[in-house]
Amino acid sequence: MARSLHQIVVPWFGNLRASEGADSDGRGTGSKRLPDAIGKPNGGRRVAFTLVELIVAILILGILAAMAVPRLIGTTGAAADAALGRTLRVVRGAIETYNACNPGRLPGADGSESTFKNDLAPYLKGEFPACPVGTKDSRVTIADVGPDSVLTPDGSTGWMFNRRDGKFIANHRGLSSDGSRTFDQF
Repeated sequence: MARSLHQIVVPWFGNLRASEGADSDGRGTGSKRLPDAIGKPNGGRRVAFTLVELIVAILILGILAAMAVPRLIGTTGAAADAALGRTLRVVRGAIETYNACNPGRLPGADGSESTFKNDLAPYLKGEFPACPVGTKDSRVTIADVGPDSVLTPDGSTGWMFNRRDGKFIANHRGLSSDGSRTFDQF
């Protein structure tokens, strides 16, 4: 069924009133110029942002980001410090519990990483934890350092354990978020 021009135009522009040059039947007389909105989406309303509006929005977002980023960065460092402290407490607690259950012995007595982890497995929930700083892995360097020597991190693994005195540290010399100490001093 063919549609008349009236059926096409009226839904776009509405009926033209008689005072605007419409016939009594509601159809235009042709003397009235149609609006410039013909062929434009949304009946001629603006559908895009101006350059000024975009620049203002970008400036506002930039100001908000400048205020938020320093706080987020500081929070991330503090969270890593807290995670390291909690993980060290858990593993050191497992080492102490192992020592209490096996008087005079420390885990990993043979100097093997796998023996160390297997010895502590009953005292830890789940897998051996990853170090949240440095290499961020769960590997352990087993050291054999005498009582007069200092356990010095080499950064090759996430953790370091001295099998002579039971000292367990993060194997990383980076600074904490507040810069007051290195991670191996936690």
